[in-house]
Amino acid sequence: MKLRPKKGNGPKCPSAVRTDASRAPPAVPEGPQVKEEPPDPVEIKQEMAEPLPVSVKQEVEGEPQEPRAAARSRPRPAAAATPPPAAAAPAQGSARPKRAAAGAGGRHACRDCDGAFASVAELRAHQQEAHGELRPYACGQCGKRFRYACVLTNHLRTHTGERPFACDQCPMRFTQLSSCRTHQRRHSGERPFGCAACGRAFSRRSDLGTHERTHTEERLHGCAECGKSFRRAAHLRSHALIHTGELPFPCPDCGKRFRHLTNLRTHRLIHSGEQPYHCPDCGKGFRQRGHLKLHRRVHTGERPHRCPDCGKDFGRLVYLQSHRRVHTGETPYYCGDCGRCFSRPGSLQIHRLVHSQEKRYRCGQCGKDFRHYSGMKAHERVHTEERPYRCGECGKAFRGSGGLQIHKRSHTGLRPYACPQCGKSFKESGVLKNHLRLHSGELPYRCQDCGKRFRQLGSYRTHLRLHSGEKPYACAHCPKRFRHSNSLQAHNKIHTGEAPFPCPDCGQLYKHMRSLVLHRKTHAA
Repeated sequence: MKLRPKKGNGPKCPSAVRTDASRAPPAVPEGPQVKEEPPDPVEIKQEMAEPLPVSVKQEVEGEPQEPRAAARSRPRPAAAATPPPAAAAPAQGSARPKRAAAGAGGRHACRDCDGAFASVAELRAHQQEAHGELRPYACGQCGKRFRYACVLTNHLRTHTGERPFACDQCPMRFTQLSSCRTHQRRHSGERPFGCAACGRAFSRRSDLGTHERTHTEERLHGCAECGKSFRRAAHLRSHALIHTGELPFPCPDCGKRFRHLTNLRTHRLIHSGEQPYHCPDCGKGFRQRGHLKLHRRVHTGERPHRCPDCGKDFGRLVYLQSHRRVHTGETPYYCGDCGRCFSRPGSLQIHRLVHSQEKRYRCGQCGKDFRHYSGMKAHERVHTEERPYRCGECGKAFRGSGGLQIHKRSHTGLRPYACPQCGKSFKESGVLKNHLRLHSGELPYRCQDCGKRFRQLGSYRTHLRLHSGEKPYACAHCPKRFRHSNSLQAHNKIHTGEAPFPCPDCGQLYKHMRSLVLHRKTHAA
């Protein structure tokens, strides 16, 4: 018995209407008619995902299935659009698609019969000729046929470029609502599909399917250079670029080259300024989803990486790896200029600026140069007199958060930095580093003019002013200037009359400590 498309369920796009409207529909045999089953959402998804127009067998309950030969000779329903030239009945003398038995050399098998074909084109021609009546909705652009009008509507957007579904978190648009919903999981972090073997979760079912094969598939593709094996040949080709040094993907904006296309796409976001991933708590934008994931731990307080030696928790694995060098004493990063070693690459980069004398950041108010951007921003508060960090115990305010943290230790008495040589403890790590040089005798700062060496960077900078003649500290009451800040403070007492050093024997006041020391010798005599 014939199957007809359900009434009122015809094509909804002008490109999918019948090409021969004047031809009357074929006569319908008398007897009970079988209605077409309503569209199955799962079947629609599968059909949208399959590149080949594959049909499904249908049988009428209580009646024998119609032979395939009769199906090929039977006239098609009037609701079906005229098939494209490739699907037309072959002319006399023309070659039909070569058909072979399943498993007899044909790689592409038909799901509706036992046929197998050597190419996708032959399989597609066979399906349109033998089983085309089950897909009455044809695209007028490419001839592809579909079982349901809604699937055809989605397909037509691939030709028109229409993307009606927009993401409310970033500028991306989509042709299908399901694709938009799947994309939005990248922003929300939702991962509803979990692996039963290892528990890893994914935002898309297809990603879960790809991951599940990692538990079962063999690694048949081995690298000839290092012996590493891969499940897919494409992964091996990508890995081989590491050994050859090839960077086949150049950036059209700056010319920088990359090994993988995904790295190039991420890099190009720097030029466009696009930040598609936004934090739902504070609104901060990020170029990569992984960066957003790490940032959200600031709000949640999550610290999944614990040090096995001291139990301290960290939000990122790299922070834990850097911290563990405190216990092991490992300092793998070596300065080629002075031989000093560091536990972190960032510390080495900061240290090397001392030798290069490079200062890339300049204050817009006074023209002072700085090696680090954070140092310049902290210095600008000297001009604005901004002190945003205030102590909750005494109310004292500071320009930087580091100064506030050090100040709080004066209330708690905490001295967390202890010298391993003599046991002396300090409030600041920088003071401990300077103290350790007393034991080692290290003098890392050398004057290029006279060759004199110094233990501390501050002493080295002060010494350089002897050669340059710079006196940056000016008195607000007179034109006098000084090389050291403590010299200016001592000088200001002349104008204010302050004498903070009293003699414990006679009570006489002195402006400077050295004057008090000289005075007390008179009592001792």
